[in-house]
Order: sequence, then C-alpha cells, then structure tokens
Amino acid sequence: DEGADLGVRPSWTVRIPEGVREVIGRRLNRLSQRCNETLTMASVIGREFELRQLSPLIQDMSEDRLLEVLEEALGARVIEELPQAVGRYQFTHALIQETLSEELSTTRKVRLHARIAEMLEEMYGDEAESHAAELAHHYAQAEAVVGTEKLVRYSLMAGERALTTYAHEESQGYFERALAANGVPLSGTEPAIDSETAALLFGLGRTQSATGQLHEAWAKLGRAFDYYMEAGDVAKAVAVAEYPLFYVPGLQRATRMVEESVPLVPRDSLEYGRLLSRYGLLLNLATGDYKQAQSFFDQALVIANQNQDRALEMRTRGAAADAAWYHLDWPVVLENSVGAVELAHSADDPHAEIWPRYLATLALFVTGDPDGASVQAAAMLDLAGSLHNRGFLANALWLNGVLAYNKGELQASQELYDRALELVPDFGAALGFRALLACQMGEFGQGESDLGQLLAVMHATPPGPTSEYAVPAIILSMVAYITGVTGRLEVAEAAADIVLSSPSATPLVSNVSRVGLALIAVSRSHAAAAREHYATLDWMKGTMLGAQHLAGDRVLGLLAQAMGNLDLAESHFEDALAFYRERRHRPELAWTCCDYSDALRERDAEGDRAKAIALLDESLAISSKLGMRPLMERVLSRKLEIQGIASVNIRTSIDHVASAVTTERPDLPRLVGAAPDGTVTILFSDIEGSTQMTERLGDQRMQQVLRGHNEIVRRQVAAHGGFEVKSLGGRLHAGLLLRPPGPPMRHGHPEGICRPQPGACRGTGTSADWLAYRGACPGEGGLLWQERDPGVAHRGPGQRRGDTGVGAAEGANG
Repeated sequence: DEGADLGVRPSWTVRIPEGVREVIGRRLNRLSQRCNETLTMASVIGREFELRQLSPLIQDMSEDRLLEVLEEALGARVIEELPQAVGRYQFTHALIQETLSEELSTTRKVRLHARIAEMLEEMYGDEAESHAAELAHHYAQAEAVVGTEKLVRYSLMAGERALTTYAHEESQGYFERALAANGVPLSGTEPAIDSETAALLFGLGRTQSATGQLHEAWAKLGRAFDYYMEAGDVAKAVAVAEYPLFYVPGLQRATRMVEESVPLVPRDSLEYGRLLSRYGLLLNLATGDYKQAQSFFDQALVIANQNQDRALEMRTRGAAADAAWYHLDWPVVLENSVGAVELAHSADDPHAEIWPRYLATLALFVTGDPDGASVQAAAMLDLAGSLHNRGFLANALWLNGVLAYNKGELQASQELYDRALELVPDFGAALGFRALLACQMGEFGQGESDLGQLLAVMHATPPGPTSEYAVPAIILSMVAYITGVTGRLEVAEAAADIVLSSPSATPLVSNVSRVGLALIAVSRSHAAAAREHYATLDWMKGTMLGAQHLAGDRVLGLLAQAMGNLDLAESHFEDALAFYRERRHRPELAWTCCDYSDALRERDAEGDRAKAIALLDESLAISSKLGMRPLMERVLSRKLEIQGIASVNIRTSIDHVASAVTTERPDLPRLVGAAPDGTVTILFSDIEGSTQMTERLGDQRMQQVLRGHNEIVRRQVAAHGGFEVKSLGGRLHAGLLLRPPGPPMRHGHPEGICRPQPGACRGTGTSADWLAYRGACPGEGGLLWQERDPGVAHRGPGQRRGDTGVGAAEGANG
C-alpha cells in the first residue's frame, strides 16, 4: 500500500513524548494519512523544501494532487509558503519537522537521504557547488548506502565556502567530518595520503587558526605541505607556505615551509615576493635576525612595486612593522603599519589589514598620540568582529582594554579583558593585565587566580624568548610592587632569566624582562642590582616600553632612588610626570606622584616635604576617584608618616580602627543605648590645612593643637553616648556612636541631641580637607553636614556648632 511504500506505518499515529511534542502530535493527527505521509517525506529534505524537490520523491501522485495535499497542510498551519519563490515551503516549527522525521525507520531514512542527494545533485547540475552544504548533509546521512566519495567531495566544497563567509565553526565541522569519513586521524604529523586529504587538512588548519587552535593549525598545514612537496605540486605547496598563520612560540623550524618553497618559484615573481614577505616575518620571530628580515622585506616591496600589486605591498608593510615592533623601532613600526592601513581600500584584504591596525595602535600609544591610538584600536575591534577570528578579536579586546586603563576607565578595561579571555582563556597578556588591574583595585582574589593561570600558560610553553615568559617576568614584579607581597619574585626572576639567556631574544621581550628584573631590585632595595639595571635601561628615557604602561623615566626614577641617587631620581620623576600628563595616563600618573613623593621625603631637602605632600594629595585625588585601593592606602599611610604617625603596613587608618573593634571587642551590651544588633558606627575627624599648619607652627606646637582637637572631640563623643576606640597619634580620632536614631536634623540644628544612626557610616569616610561628620536620621535618609571653618575644633570646651546647613562633603567618600 501507499504507506508501506513510503516507509511509514499504515495506521497513522504520532507517538511523541508529553508536552510540546504531544501537542504537535494531536495537530498532525487531524490531517489525512496521505498529507502526513507527504509531510514526512518533506521532513527528510529539511526545514525548508521546494515543490520540485518533493515531487520526484512521490512518484504515484500527480502534481495537482500534491498541491492539494500541501494546501491541506497550509490550512492547518503545519507548513507555510516562503515569499522568496513560488513553490517553496517551510515547516512552521522545527519540532514539527523533527516529529515527522522520527516516524521513519533508520533504514528507510538513510535510503531517502540517498534518493534526495542524487535527485538534488542532478537538479542543481553545474550549480551543485553553491549547494554544497545541502548535498554534504544528505550524503552524510546516506553514507551507509552510497559510501564516502561524494560526502567528502561536497564537505570539502562546503568547508571552503564557509571559510569565505567567516563561518569558522561550521567550516571546521565539514572538514573534520570529511577527514573522519576517509579514516584520516585529526592529530599526528604524518603527511596527507592524497590531494583531497591535503586540501581538507589545509582547510581545517585555516579554520583552526581563526578559532585560536594555533598548534593544531600549524600541524595541519605542515601535513598538507609535506604531501604537496612529495607530489611536486609547487603551486599548492607555496599557497600553504605563504598562508599568514599566527606564529606559535617554541615552534620547531617555523620557517621550514617557506625555506623549502623559496627555491621552487621564479625570482622576482609575485609568489617569490609573498614568500619573502612571510619569510622575513617568521625569521625575525624565530631567530631575531632583524637585518636579514629587513632585506627580505625590501626585496618583496620591490617586486610589489614592479607588479603594482598593492596586496603584496600591504602584506609586506605589515610584516615589516611587526618585525620593527619586536626591535622597538617605533618610527618604522608607525610608518609601515599606517602605510599598510592606507592600502586597505585598494588591496581588499581585511586579514592583512587587521594586524597593522594593532601595530599602529601601539606605535601611536607609545609615541604620544592616545587619540590616534584609540581610533586605530576601535577600527581593529570592528574589523576583528566582522572576521569572526577569535585570535584577532581577543587581541583587539585586550588592546582596547589597555587604552581604557590608561584613560582611567578601569571598569571598562576589566570588561574588555574579560571578553578577551572568554574567547581565548589561555591568552597570556590578557591574563597578566587583568591580574594587574585586579590588584590595582584591591581585588586580590581575582588577581591571584589570574596569576595562577598565567603561570600555567608559561609552564605549558617550551622555555624560550617568548611573551609567555616575558609577560610573567614583568607582571609578577609589578604586582609585587603594588601589593608588597614578594613571594613570587623568584618565579619572575627565573622567567626573565630564561628570556635573557636566549641568543635569539628580540629587544621587545628582552627589555620587558629587564624591566621586570629592575622592579625586583627596587622591591628588594638592592642598590648594586639597581645600578646594573639602570645602565641597561638608560635608553628608555623619554619613552615607554609599550603596552606595559611603564614610562621609562618612572622605572629609571625608581632605580635611581634604589641606588641612593635622589637628585637623579627627582629628574626622572619630573620627566615621568610630564610624560604621563601629556598622554593623560591617569593611573600611572597617580603612582608616579606617590613614587616621587617617597624620593622627596627620603631626601628631605628644603621644600621637599611640602612638594611631597602636594604630590600625595594629587595621587590620592586620582586613586580615590578611580578606585585604586592599594595606592589609596599607600598614600594615606605616607600622609600619616609625614604627620608623625607610625604605619606598620599600607592598610588605611580606617582599616586600623575597624580592626581594633574586631580584636578588642568592646562590651557593647554593657553600654547605655547600644544598638540591639551590636552595630557600631565609626566617627572620623580631620583638620583642614593641618599639614600646612605644621609647616608654619612647627611640630611641637602642632602636636599641642592636635591634642586639644582630640580632647574636644573625645568629650563630645562621650556626651552623646559613645566612647573612644582608637586614637592614632595626635592626628586621627575615632569614636563609636551607639545610641538609637534620634530626631531629624533641621537647618543644621538638632532638636535635642543629634544621634547618628548606627551602621549608617560604612566605607571610607575620611576627608583630608575639613572636619566632617556624617550621620543618618529617620525619615530623611542619609544627611551629610560639615563645618568648613577648621577653627571650630579649637574654640574651647562646650563649643556648639553653628548653622552649617546640609550639603555634600567634598572628599568624604562613602
């Protein structure tokens, strides 16, 4: 009967699970058996199908009868017509197609796929390649009946077409399925067995390069290249050798394919020029031979100009810029990278455009054009997104994160680093910079996690002069300088030594490592090592290393201070301040202010103390605005030290007071009016202009003033039901205000006694500019009032506060 011939059950009953499928089943059960049989056949074709595709599969039904059956399905809204062409339909939901397809036995379904594949192949004729994905799908499903030949053929076509549209994951699926069908292992180093397998391996390697699987990609290209060389297929061997695959650190004989291809092509040919361009780039990366690489680039540019080949010129300029970057030759980087970008409109090679934009960003950033760098970085990010290349996109995200950090946009920087690591989890630069940023913001747990991953990437990379070793060398040293935790300095030192001991180390990775060692000498206060590193890094005056944020003069200033040459340190720090201000690098400006202040305080010449205080004020203003907690704490501790208050570590005085509450545990229930939940509110006071007053009055007289100030505040705290927790020197006084909330403040005057609400004053509430109190009153949220006249703290016992009103206390955070 008709149903048996179609391979479906004679009695139509859709057996589906509960829920959505059951609803679909009831809907299909209302259709005629013939309609369901036809739709089942259509479901094997796909979610979309055409009348001309379906008709040959149902030989005992006229076209008019077939249209009637389809009209029935249309009326039931099981399928719908597509507007693109007459006679084209689509199942209204993918689950309907799936439910119908499941009604077929496996054997029958395989046979139908075979019939459909052969029918479609005949129907498409010479246009079969443009439908390769569709044909590959049906031949894959019919493999048990028709074999693998056409599955492999159309999978290769489909994979290549997917590559051209940057559908990399889809492309990888086609290539891997075809290789598996031919029994070719995806891993290994053995050459391809035939030209078709070599083409599949070449395609898979290009796909893997875009999805960040670089080790695998190099292996696939090598297997394809070896087959083409053995087969004497020079054109295809050259195509593999010149493909611009990202270099992998530690790769053995990275230049092998290019070296073997160069003698096979005519000199002065375009193929020769492309090989020389590629050869120069890889030779520089593998051996650091910049001079020979430049010679290859010069020859390639001559060939490009002779043939008016802008694509070759663009590729060569990009390679020349890359080589110059590794040798810190910034004028050449800028000239060639910008030149390559300018050729993009005529060369029409977006893959060759993207890396020059990266290099142009770095060159503009280093040479003092942050706005131009931002333009190039944004263009790179857009381009990388359109190419769907994970490696390029991760680099673009990281680079934009670096620029965001230097602008002081720390949250944006972190988000960009996060996105880069979502794409490439073992991206060393992003791991290192995110760790550094986390430590800058006081998020030490995140920083520690990222540092662990960074070291795992390093240990997984063969030792050598690569960024996988240079980045940990500098990042670990910078983190130690920020946090004061030096436990990993030996690891940083070992990583730097690995880089510097290699004869092929380029200036980029060598100097990154040397700066790491220089910071280690600073952290250890090692004068002899500092002198040695100063002599090596003297070339950094007036410039910066690259994306690592560090101005050369800041590094040299720190080294000069460690050497004990404080006048030299002053000169470098002045230059570093000017450098960072001109480029608007806010976080590093804040650190340099603090560093410079340390040197001035150590020298303690006439005027040094006042200048050190001003620098600390500037550093605190920037770091508090940006949320750079460790630097804030360091600056506050320095300010306390200047005021004669000992600071055992870089924690803030606020932390010190809070810690006292935890460790000394005052008997709260015993206190009259204590909050029922034991909540404590800490009051801080400060005096505007106290540092300048100290300069004017002298230390002895100022101490008397501070003691008087503290006594006034102490009596007022006691009068309002609080008690003293900690007095740090004569400068900062804290009390606990524990009574229940009192009535609201009105026009700055309390109705009765002002009782700040317990727990309302959380966070850092220190103002360095004036005596400020913060309280909260019922019904009106948090109210902030302040006394701008510092003299109020010195007017004697029982002084009542005047009508100060309610306003924002500038500088009182939290």
